[in-house]
Amino acid sequence: MTIKVAHISDVHWESRDDNVSDRLTAALKDEKPDFLVFTGDLVNNPWRVPSGKKWLLKLCTDCGIDPATRMFLVRGNHDVRVVGNFGFRPITGLLFRLCFWDWMRVKAVLLPASKLMFFCIESNPVMFGFARGRVGSWELRRLHKQWRQLIEPVRGIADDFTKIVLVHHHPVPILFEGGDFFLLLKDAQKLIQFLAEQDVHIVLHGHKHRAPYSLLSLGTCGGSDRFIEVLGAGAVVKSNDHDPRGHNFNLICIENSGLRYVRQFFAPPGEPFREIPSEGFLSHTCEQTYRRARSIGHKYMSIRWSMDIDVEGDRFNQLSYQGLAVTDSIKELPYIEPPPYKLDTGHLSGVEVNVERSTPGVTREIRPPHERRLLNFRVNFPFTPTEQKPIHFTLESYDLNASSMNLTEFKRKFPRRPISREWDQKLIRVPVDHFSWTIRFPHELVFDPQRPPEFEVWDDSTKTRHEWLTRVMQPCFSFSEALNTVFLSIHKPPVGYLYRIYWYISERADDAAVHDGAQAIVTKKFSKALLKLAKERKAGHPLPPLLAQMTEALKWFGTKVKTYIEDRAHEPDLVVPDEIDISLMVYEGSSPDMPPQLRIVACTATADERFWEFGLEIGDGNAGRAYKNNVVRCYDRTADDPKEKTYVFIPGQPPHECLYSIPLQNPDAPDLIFGVLNLGTFSAEQAVLLKSLNDENAILWLLEIAHDQLLPKFREIAKLVKD
Repeated sequence: MTIKVAHISDVHWESRDDNVSDRLTAALKDEKPDFLVFTGDLVNNPWRVPSGKKWLLKLCTDCGIDPATRMFLVRGNHDVRVVGNFGFRPITGLLFRLCFWDWMRVKAVLLPASKLMFFCIESNPVMFGFARGRVGSWELRRLHKQWRQLIEPVRGIADDFTKIVLVHHHPVPILFEGGDFFLLLKDAQKLIQFLAEQDVHIVLHGHKHRAPYSLLSLGTCGGSDRFIEVLGAGAVVKSNDHDPRGHNFNLICIENSGLRYVRQFFAPPGEPFREIPSEGFLSHTCEQTYRRARSIGHKYMSIRWSMDIDVEGDRFNQLSYQGLAVTDSIKELPYIEPPPYKLDTGHLSGVEVNVERSTPGVTREIRPPHERRLLNFRVNFPFTPTEQKPIHFTLESYDLNASSMNLTEFKRKFPRRPISREWDQKLIRVPVDHFSWTIRFPHELVFDPQRPPEFEVWDDSTKTRHEWLTRVMQPCFSFSEALNTVFLSIHKPPVGYLYRIYWYISERADDAAVHDGAQAIVTKKFSKALLKLAKERKAGHPLPPLLAQMTEALKWFGTKVKTYIEDRAHEPDLVVPDEIDISLMVYEGSSPDMPPQLRIVACTATADERFWEFGLEIGDGNAGRAYKNNVVRCYDRTADDPKEKTYVFIPGQPPHECLYSIPLQNPDAPDLIFGVLNLGTFSAEQAVLLKSLNDENAILWLLEIAHDQLLPKFREIAKLVKD
């Protein structure tokens, strides 16, 4: 939840511009502030205060703000002096006091539900001084007494409250806007010392008709330093003498995470209010959320994420966590559970600890649930890390088939996503001194110069884009077109936010596949016919005649393979046909519940229901990857390269020891694939024999038999299937 405090000042009701008033109301309605604070000069002369009050209360009502409980104000010099310069405050300021009695008698307010404290300081002298201000020792003593009374009930959690002070006169100089001798706050030094000692966070003021935003950093002789944000508001509706940028109001935003930032809105003459982007004090904003987040229990010196995407759409991740240490809130940390690894498409290879880049004794433990696209795990530590003895560890994993390489593949994976955009993101859950992220794209993935990769921040609690953080953190992000690489580097990123990098998939010039031509229709009819035939099969019953013919064709292919291997080895009876698994998979389009898949429509293991129910998304597993890349793929279970372990298990079955996946191309349009022919074995002994086919001559032989003899049989059977 975000608390919004709207800050206005210097209405000068007699000199107002009603058109600007209407635009102010419209702007506040759009922003929906929770509180309205007013820092003085409601009118030009004190006797017009009743009229000014009506304007102010109507503004609150129109904007949905309860003025009795959610409006706070202080008097300006024009509210207590004639033309702002002459008068005796107990007399000339009496009318304002009577009109706003309920607001004036309360100097300090505690709002536990919103975690806010408001303090209203009278800065108008009793007499003399013209437009100059003076707080005075008596006012500070009274405020200090109320302060102590408020703080006492919430002393244990007072650090979580945002403390805001309202004062009319500016406590710090406003540069390049003329002299301040007749306007300044005479005892500003005394006020600043009081505010710093009470650890006030924000000071809001008016008076000068300007809207500067300053940061005071005050060192101490002991304890932590003090930082005070000083925010001025320009004349909000006064027809003249406003900030050079226009009429102004400010919006202070305070989020549950501890993030606090200022947005400033200006309306040049004749124009509506609009926010003028400003980075403000981003380093201070990040620092304050960092300090608050240290109560979580542990922190990192740095998190470095290196992601390499290859031409097959696989992503290799190396996440390096450096300088893990507990904070004062906990004593022991035997393990941590990082956020689960999740994918939208593809599957996860697992996660491993790089022992060479980790503290000795760090291990990882897989936790349930463990699915193809969801991985929960825990990192165990040999000792509790401290500032003096921190722990370092590096995690490595593959996201297999996670990225699209062209628009055709993207549309196949995300048929209902209107924008061809992919992304990845990192949730920062604990304080981090420095977070960096590098994504290296393959040069085959070409981006439109008008739509390069971009960066944004999302609020994890609301699952919405955080516009302010996204805007002010853009300088932390860059894209190198020459390296086809993006870089993100943030010092003390606010905790509780998702840092997302996204990129647009554009159609490549060499994407020659056209899926709406005559041959595409032929290919779709083939898949549709065989899928219909497979659905006619009933468990426990004989196969339909046409499906039985397909099974016999697959077995015939197995005998050809047996003969070929034994002829090459010059030794008969090596291959055991019953231990060879052969199947045919075809493309099945997407449905509301399931993305596009390859489905088994015929197999030699006819009695095993697990085969008939098995499916692969395009690019997943050996067959899905063969279909995606239109190449023959050989899976070897004994291979050490993680990239070779793209295999997807058939539920309830052991893994294949060796598996070939052969795309059956349309002879009239090689970019279109009728289906994928799988040849494999679950036997380690038979796998040795099948591996002998993994050379150029044997692959060419497999392709020749599959296309010249097996595919025509399947096409004839498909033609016989009735619509």
